[in-house]
Amino acid sequence: MIIKLDQYYNIIEAITVGGDPNAEMCCEVSDVPEDILNDIFSYKYIGQQFIRREDADEVYIRKAKQRKIQYLSETCHTIIEYGIQINDEHYSLTATDQMNLSKLAMQATMNPEIPLFYHPDGGLCRQYTPEQILMISQLGVAWITYHTTYFNFAKAYVESLNTFESIVSFQYGSPIHDPSLQQQMQPIIELTQVHFDTIIPDPNYYDEIKQPLCGIHEHHQPITDDHVDDKTEHEIIYADFYEGDVINEETTDEGSVP
Repeated sequence: MIIKLDQYYNIIEAITVGGDPNAEMCCEVSDVPEDILNDIFSYKYIGQQFIRREDADEVYIRKAKQRKIQYLSETCHTIIEYGIQINDEHYSLTATDQMNLSKLAMQATMNPEIPLFYHPDGGLCRQYTPEQILMISQLGVAWITYHTTYFNFAKAYVESLNTFESIVSFQYGSPIHDPSLQQQMQPIIELTQVHFDTIIPDPNYYDEIKQPLCGIHEHHQPITDDHVDDKTEHEIIYADFYEGDVINEETTDEGSVP
C-alpha cells in the first residue's frame, strides 16, 4: 500500500493498486494492522509509525523536550568550560582545569608558604600568591554553581511545559516563569554573585518534529564555542590582582563567554 501525506503528515490518501512510492509525500507501507486500516485517515505517519492524530501532540511535545534539554545541557557544559575573565586574563574551566585549580587551592590553604604556579589561557606560567589562587578558584566555583543551578531548574521548567511552542521558544538564559521554581533557584543564584543576562540561541531545528521527512530525519546541532562567541554581555565578579580585593564591575566581553 502507498499512503500520501499532507505537510503535517496526516494520511490523506491510501492507494492499494498502483501508485508511485517515490512521489512527493508518499510512502510505501506493508503489514498495516486491520484496526488502523479500517480507520486510516484518523492517523499520521511519523517515524515509520502510525500515530492517531489526537496522540500526535503528545509525541511532538516529548521529542521537543528531549531535544531542548539536550541543548540546555550542552550549552551549560560549553559555557562552564569556556571559563571566566579576570581583569585582562581568561581562565578556562575544563575538567582538567578545575582539578588543577582545586589542587592549587588546597595547597594555598594547607601550605601557603609553598610557591604556586599557574597560567591564564595563552599566557606563560608564573608564580601566584595564595590569595590570587584562592580568588580564581572561588570565582570558578561560583561560575560553575551558577550555571549548573540554572540548568537544573531550566530542565525542570521545560519538563513542566505542555505546549510545543513554549518548549521551542525557551532558550538558555531565558527567565524561568514558574514562581515555585524561581523562588527555589533565586537564593542559590544570588549567593554566587554572578549575573548572566545573555540569551544563547538554540541552533537546533524543530520543524521536522511536526514535519519530518517520510519516515523521520532528526536534526541535532551540537553546541560549540561558536554558538556562544560574540553573543555575551554579562556582569561578573572578578579579582583585582594588584589590590587583592574582589570588586563588581559591569563588563561587555566582545567575542568570548566569561
